[in-house]
Amino acid sequence: MRRGFTIVLVKQFQVVPPLTMDTAVFIKEEFIAPANVGVDFRVKVPVLPSDVSFQNVEFLEVGTDAIDLGGVFAHDQPSMHSHTSEQGADRWFELNGDGTWNDHQYLVLDKDEYYVMNNGQRDRSKFPYVGKGNFSWDVPMKWRVSKSGEEHSLAIPEFQERFIEDGTTTIYKFGHSRSRSPQLN
Repeated sequence: MRRGFTIVLVKQFQVVPPLTMDTAVFIKEEFIAPANVGVDFRVKVPVLPSDVSFQNVEFLEVGTDAIDLGGVFAHDQPSMHSHTSEQGADRWFELNGDGTWNDHQYLVLDKDEYYVMNNGQRDRSKFPYVGKGNFSWDVPMKWRVSKSGEEHSLAIPEFQERFIEDGTTTIYKFGHSRSRSPQLN
């Protein structure tokens, strides 16, 4: 038995920053009640580089107001279509064990909010065929070592677009799009 000395092993770790997001993988489309107009789907988003672990790294989609509002959305304030915590913004999250996160996208139109202007009056009788409309989000992404407080921008922000044309709703995000026509039966 030896006494009087201690062996100390030192291992240095280097933080490899996340660089970007890879092409998302479609997971599934969610159910929307037949009388509603909208689309709802999920994708799995890989973060690069893929040869490192992002354990103890958190990510954040920064909430932003909508931009490029047009058509049936043109009369709305950009804040009416903000990318908020309800859509996954402004909440730190960790990746799955495989370096991905599951992203949820949806747009559902409410009959009481969307209408056609007919002689200066709101005409809801044509719902869901309310005409064309669109808006977009330019969503910056951030990352940090868990709860460290020091935030960094992710090199490539995500850009999302939402469209409606005569009741058919389409969402574009992470290289995927889904469309759904109204099902009124």
